[in-house]
Amino acid sequence: MVAESTLMRFKSGSERAGAGTPSILLFLEINGKSLSRLLFLTQPLFLTRCQSIESMLDYTHTWPVQSKAKKILWKLSEKEKRMRIGMLADAYKPYVSGVTNVIDLTKQYLESAGHDVYVFTFGDEDYQDDEPNIIRSPGLPLKVSGFYFNVRYSHRARQLLYSMDIVHVHHPFLSGRLATWHCKPRGIPIVFTNHTRYDLYAQAYLPILPDGAGDVFMKTFIPGFCNSINRVIAPSEGVKKVLERVGVVNQIDVVPNGVDLSRFQVSIDPIPRQELGFN
Repeated sequence: MVAESTLMRFKSGSERAGAGTPSILLFLEINGKSLSRLLFLTQPLFLTRCQSIESMLDYTHTWPVQSKAKKILWKLSEKEKRMRIGMLADAYKPYVSGVTNVIDLTKQYLESAGHDVYVFTFGDEDYQDDEPNIIRSPGLPLKVSGFYFNVRYSHRARQLLYSMDIVHVHHPFLSGRLATWHCKPRGIPIVFTNHTRYDLYAQAYLPILPDGAGDVFMKTFIPGFCNSINRVIAPSEGVKKVLERVGVVNQIDVVPNGVDLSRFQVSIDPIPRQELGFN
């Protein structure tokens, strides 16, 4: 049951280019809980507030993350429901991390829902990816960390970035700053997921820093970025409390990371007890 649907107005890529009609970015609240990742830009649908959308039966989308709301019903054509989504990350495959896995899984499910998803990152531009739409800009490799340093995207990456309907930032440093520089002036909405406790990360990986340096960094850098964008996502209530403690006043929605359940649904033929030596 959809208790309430809160709508936020943004301009689509076509409208920014001087064509098309205004778009609306829908942030749904299901049973009182916000599901910020159910993002759809609709072109001709003009609503300001809606108490129930269950009568819109033409299109059904099921988000893979477990939720009380199993199905969200929309009256949208195939063209209207399709979005161009940019995932911005400081590092991506072949570097393996929890953040990389989240981006990969989210990209797969958004693509299966019919959206065009692009990952903007840094690294070897000649690297052969095993998936489409990975946009790499050159950078200085930081030893064997898997990260590359650069403060700008390539010309090709910038031109493609400007055509996105929405961008989802996964690292607040290089990717976050580039999102605010390039996307905010062009009216492209920015969503950020804070995956990492950077205060604890600094203590674990940079022991030469004095105690409390990570916490000082969190308080001086994270709030300014988070409060300047459209929406902040925390994967847990604990991360949300940390962000609020360091000064983030922007709305923070708790959206747990999804899990690919297909890996646990392997069909195995039973072995007769006699073959195992049991009578």
